[in-house]
Amino acid sequence: MKQVSNAFTSFVLSSPRHHSIPQRKAFSKFLSVLLLAGIALFNSSCQKEELQGNLQRQELQVNSQKQDHKNNCVPFKGKFTTSFTETGVVGTGTASNIGKFTLVTQDDDSNFPDITGNVIITAANGDQIFATHTGSAQELSNGMLQVNFVNTITGGSGRYIGTIGSFDIHALVDESTGVGNDTLDGTICF
Repeated sequence: MKQVSNAFTSFVLSSPRHHSIPQRKAFSKFLSVLLLAGIALFNSSCQKEELQGNLQRQELQVNSQKQDHKNNCVPFKGKFTTSFTETGVVGTGTASNIGKFTLVTQDDDSNFPDITGNVIITAANGDQIFATHTGSAQELSNGMLQVNFVNTITGGSGRYIGTIGSFDIHALVDESTGVGNDTLDGTICF
């Protein structure tokens, strides 16, 4: 019986089916790795498409919001005080639809009394409105300077992204101190 058992074991170990078991295991592992790689590629492709879809939806929302700005225009009025710096003006005040704010301009007054420049209005929460302006200054006989600017809103940050509109600034500046009392009046669309 021992001989039969040894013969059977020898027959099984030498059979082609027995040799294919390790090969089948290796092939099975290869297929598993290949399947996992395929799933990973498919998943990353889906994530890429989803990311592109999300970016396109966000872009459409921003464009839609920009279009809506044209329909959400409100008066933009305020009062503030300013003082001159070497490169422009700084000021603080309050305005409708923005609340307390600071204003900074960078001006080119090389063609004085004509002035051009950029304006940044910063709300208390840090959101900003960007504008460009052109204006002129007129010296009055009492040591005062009358300054008038036309400002075009070019955008902003925070809740003012895509903001458009325009406003005028009228200032009466004491030339001896450089301090001005200013008003702004216009329309802002955000």
